[in-house]
Amino acid sequence: MRQKKDIDEALREQISASQLDGNKEVHFRIDDDDAVSSKFIERLRHIFTRYDLAEGTVICFHRGFRSFIHNGVAKQSGHHNPYHAQGLAFVVGEKLQVLPFKMQHGNAGRRRPSYVDPSFLSFNYLLHAANTRKGYNATTEEQIEILRSASSTHANRILKQDDRLMAGLPIDPAIEKKFNDAGFGYTSEEFRARLERTLEPHILAEEYGFL
Repeated sequence: MRQKKDIDEALREQISASQLDGNKEVHFRIDDDDAVSSKFIERLRHIFTRYDLAEGTVICFHRGFRSFIHNGVAKQSGHHNPYHAQGLAFVVGEKLQVLPFKMQHGNAGRRRPSYVDPSFLSFNYLLHAANTRKGYNATTEEQIEILRSASSTHANRILKQDDRLMAGLPIDPAIEKKFNDAGFGYTSEEFRARLERTLEPHILAEEYGFL
């Protein structure tokens, strides 16, 4: 039997089977280096049932947070990014099925009707160079260097847009309160501490019993 390595192809049969009852569903994608609020599914279900959204409708929660490391220090800021993979969902059914990892989120707002809700802070996006194709095939050692330095261009741009970060704070206090209330399971301070620990992956690997 041919082994299926592509996650979308592996999921295609299950996704198709889930539509056989004729009911609509809402599908979304979450990458392993990002996070959504613990309230995300509840919010999706509420909107979907209240407005009876048609197949093909995009649900877009385009406000959240962005986390990154700059000069060895974890920092966070508010983030607004319409139709990005985080905070995005599709209403699917018998006539329309969207594979989560091939959703072409950049084009969704140009081609599909949308329900857009700016009031819900839905996601935490982790900025690092390895979440672009530049770091996909890097070795562990190379990825460590990427995490430390290669996102500096983006990080410096973020800092220039935020006076509190430019002044040396890891996060604007007002943004920190919003993060703490958003339902990620960690406070901003706890999350930033965990993020900084990723700079020492060998220590983490030993703690988790991988070495």
